[in-house]
Amino acid sequence: MALKIVKGAGHAETEIEYKSGAKKATNETVGQITTMAEPALVTVSLAYTKNLGNYESAKAMVTLAMPCDAEPLVIEQTFKEVKVWVDAKLSELLTEISDSAGEAKS
Repeated sequence: MALKIVKGAGHAETEIEYKSGAKKATNETVGQITTMAEPALVTVSLAYTKNLGNYESAKAMVTLAMPCDAEPLVIEQTFKEVKVWVDAKLSELLTEISDSAGEAKS
């Protein structure tokens, strides 16, 4: 029987910088792997700067680093999963920025 060792968990960071200069950041743990070998680390970062008009902008950034088995197919699958997660989080942040920009204009 092979012993599987917990090697680590994925760590995600999100950050929004509002037009006022205020920043909101979060950190969370996403998933956990068990492996017999030294894991690879797949990291995806996406950022978007939204023009709010009147020379103002807000920036959202999401990063997720996820360990996985160091096999090409596993790395590719992990990349796809991490990218989907990062895309979804960035969309949430952009919605939050749009909502807060709409409130500011009201």
